[in-house]
Amino acid sequence: MNIKDIQTETERHAKVMSGLIAQLKNHILSLPDNPRIKRLAGSPNCFTMSSKDLGNNWSVKHHDFKKQYEIIVTELETTNPSNVFNKLHQFIEEERVASTKCAYRINLHPDVVSYLRKATGMPPKNCPTCHGEREWDGDSIKAICHFCNK
Repeated sequence: MNIKDIQTETERHAKVMSGLIAQLKNHILSLPDNPRIKRLAGSPNCFTMSSKDLGNNWSVKHHDFKKQYEIIVTELETTNPSNVFNKLHQFIEEERVASTKCAYRINLHPDVVSYLRKATGMPPKNCPTCHGEREWDGDSIKAICHFCNK
């Protein structure tokens, strides 16, 4: 047994993990923006949207998908590399991001959760046709909807 070999393999593993996590972060940041908003030219943090699209949540952060992606990536950056996968799945399952360092909690928009589920290979929560709850058949993405049988 050579300690140098173990150290070399550990460093190689850390480098590969760092690259994979960077790819994951870039993928999350490239997910689609909210189609119901219109960003103002020259001001990427400003947007307008119709009041009919606000729903029950009038928070700006709830409708700014790009900001939610940035917050998710920031939280993943502060996570131990071996726990990034579990942390991302926790955000998806809880449908919110609770910061461990700051005192904030953001409820993720259902569309953001849907994009994240698709990006991570998780099955959709609701039927894409009728938006009804689904009954899952087996372990794969195959599903049968209670309402529309699709």
